[in-house]
Amino acid sequence: MDALTPEQQAELKRLFQQANMLCHPDRVSETDKQQAQAIFAQVQQARKNADLATLRRLHKNLKEGDPH
Repeated sequence: MDALTPEQQAELKRLFQQANMLCHPDRVSETDKQQAQAIFAQVQQARKNADLATLRRLHKNLKEGDPH
């Protein structure tokens, strides 16, 4: 994977923070905790891998209320 530009790095950081707020297991109901943990792990992995495309998709799905 190519290195991210400074703008892409800033977008990655912003999307990561926003996605974390939307799916953090401590911020959802008990019934949604298991699903939130799975999505949270995907968000963490996308950040770790600097996978901006995946993080964009996850963030978009979370914002639309469809985490899959």
